[in-house]
Amino acid sequence: MRIVNNIIFIVIILSVLGMTSCNEEKLEVLPFHLDKKSYEVMLMGWNDIPITNGSGILSVTTEDKEIVSVSCITLGNDGVTAVLRITGLEKGNINLIVKDDVTNETERISVKVTDSYLVYSVDESKHPSLPNGTIMYLINNEAKDCYFFTYNYIKHEVYSDFITKGSYSFSVEKNSDPNLSYETLPYLTLTYKTDENDILTDENVPAKEHKFNLIGSSALTYTAINKFLGVDWDELAKTHSLRSESIVTFMKMQEDGTNYLLHGEITQFPQIPEGVLK
Repeated sequence: MRIVNNIIFIVIILSVLGMTSCNEEKLEVLPFHLDKKSYEVMLMGWNDIPITNGSGILSVTTEDKEIVSVSCITLGNDGVTAVLRITGLEKGNINLIVKDDVTNETERISVKVTDSYLVYSVDESKHPSLPNGTIMYLINNEAKDCYFFTYNYIKHEVYSDFITKGSYSFSVEKNSDPNLSYETLPYLTLTYKTDENDILTDENVPAKEHKFNLIGSSALTYTAINKFLGVDWDELAKTHSLRSESIVTFMKMQEDGTNYLLHGEITQFPQIPEGVLK
């Protein structure tokens, strides 16, 4: 009987030690650090920064709460301890101090708030200049810059170097096509450079205008263009019938004088590669 009691006692001791060991492993916190020291976020947009170390319990000190707002969501699973969300409120540059409240370690990062922009991802197209995988960034600045990138489907990201830089403009014009019953039409005019095969190029050649009507684009697309690019669509009151009521922000584009029809989604992502916008 004594032997049995001793065995039970030994089992209990080992169990307690095992539980203590497991708890110690669970409480182990990796040192807190951020791999990058600078980030970008667009005006009225946000940038989610995944944190893969530390306790996940963070606090942030900012020099100016009018330029960015910062929030932190503690997760502690799937290798991500927290997500730091930075929202752009006003153009400018600012420094943030991010502190792990458990380890007391801090990181200093700089954040640049850029002009707002919209991203048009071409999903279906036989246009020689704007094939599938073309990513256009329409920037809300005085020059109305437009950057053309290519999407890397293998890595699921935008190539870091842009193909070429052009410009854009939106307009509403009277319909001159007798085959269309609409009084006015919304247009997006893109100005960009191409080679002899109509392929986008950044060579020293003249840029040309290409006018696309937006018939059939979703109503939410017009709302997004108004909000992020500052386009006043009040004068488009007569073109509501041209818009799809889909809840997806897709945009259709057909170049005047051609059969080239493009389909794609217009959103805020993926974010433009850092360092492109000044």
